[in-house]
Amino acid sequence: MSSTQLAFASNRLWWQPWRLPVLVAALILALAAGALGPVQASSEALAPEVPRGAWLLVSSLSVPLAAGDVVIAERVGRQWMGRVRHVDREARRVVVMRRNEPDRTFKLAEISGWVVLVLN
Repeated sequence: MSSTQLAFASNRLWWQPWRLPVLVAALILALAAGALGPVQASSEALAPEVPRGAWLLVSSLSVPLAAGDVVIAERVGRQWMGRVRHVDREARRVVVMRRNEPDRTFKLAEISGWVVLVLN
């Protein structure tokens, strides 16, 4: 077997017929448990990456945030979508930027989820 054939064969080893049903079941369980949920973008705050009307798959599981992550923050009953500019772990604050708006600072507790997938 040549090195090209060996590389191709090793890349295909991850795909097995049983994995698709397992992935679908895991997705359904995550949606049912509330760990994942759909959100529709209602503004052009992150356009062109996230256009108005795009559907987002948002995880509510706590993860270490980093600059560049797209998050959903909640304050006073309103949701804000933005990109993380900076995370201050000591002060437990996140600076979030949006298009054509000043940066906003949120407490980590106000971050309700992070965007896993954008469907345009």
